[in-house]
Amino acid sequence: MTEPQVWTLIGVFAATLVGVVTIVMTSFTQTLKASIGGVEKQIEAVEKRIGAVESRIDSLERQMDARFSAVDQKLAGLERDVSFLYRRHFGEPPAS
Repeated sequence: MTEPQVWTLIGVFAATLVGVVTIVMTSFTQTLKASIGGVEKQIEAVEKRIGAVESRIDSLERQMDARFSAVDQKLAGLERDVSFLYRRHFGEPPAS
């Protein structure tokens, strides 16, 4: 352990180990960043699709409200017509 060559080899091995660990960590970090970027893009795509679905649901709700309103108007007209026919056929209903 007192020979300079031994200490030189230990230093070379230590430097090589540090270099390899640095390269591996840098590569891992870049790979991780790329993967996270891909996931972020997928999340953005899903958010866009959710927005499209929400707008379609809003459109369908407006259409349904319009249809229900039309049905309400028709029922009101039907109620008026039935009342007219009842009074015409049976006369005025008895007072309650």
